[in-house]
Amino acid sequence: MPRTRTIADVEKELLERLREMRDELSAALDAVNRRIAMLSGAPAARTGNGRQRQRAKAAKAKVGGVLGKPLKAFLVEALSNGGSMRARDLADAVLAAGYRTKDKNFPKAVAVALSTDKQFRRVSRGVYKLA
Repeated sequence: MPRTRTIADVEKELLERLREMRDELSAALDAVNRRIAMLSGAPAARTGNGRQRQRAKAAKAKVGGVLGKPLKAFLVEALSNGGSMRARDLADAVLAAGYRTKDKNFPKAVAVALSTDKQFRRVSRGVYKLA
């Protein structure tokens, strides 16, 4: 006796077919865009998921500075002389060392990074040193 297909089975098969069609159409669209770009001399239109591009862009923005060093590494470097510094002065030193950020309130971000990491110790209000 043949097995009866459930609605879930039919939906699963349909979903699989639709995904295959989407992949084929996406490949065809990419080929068309490349051909248009080649003939017109203009760059090809972007394809792919916009959300994926946003995530990739955000991932790149998370690591700033020279050679992609994280903020923590810049803070350790700035405090490596053994002294203590205010969070605002540390923010200026980190920016001067080449850390890149678009944060509008960067000293606050530095203060949060200092207060949440065990590698730094608070000496007094807003003043930190290496632990």
